[in-house]
Amino acid sequence: MKPLHTNLILTASALVLSVASFVVVIQGASDEPYTVFRKSDAVVQVGVAMVLMLLWIQLAVGIVAGVVWRRVSLWWLPLLLWVLICEFYLFHSPSGYVQDITRYVAKSQ
Repeated sequence: MKPLHTNLILTASALVLSVASFVVVIQGASDEPYTVFRKSDAVVQVGVAMVLMLLWIQLAVGIVAGVVWRRVSLWWLPLLLWVLICEFYLFHSPSGYVQDITRYVAKSQ
């Protein structure tokens, strides 16, 4: 694959994952505390957040492998810091959701 194609794929992947992660984190922050169980909230805050976390990890592994095999420039390595930041905030979506549901919904039943 040509370097230009690789750079475009990495850029598009990082942008799409960033926007999706931002939407999930902001939605979770604006909806908290979760005092009522809704399937749609569970799907977004647990399911989508976990899928995004896996995709970020896959992108990070791809970048590291590309750098090691010299198919990707070293300039992509700072993106790993952004991956860690996104993983950190995405981790709080499922954990915060489960914590709220346990605190407010499970105790009331």
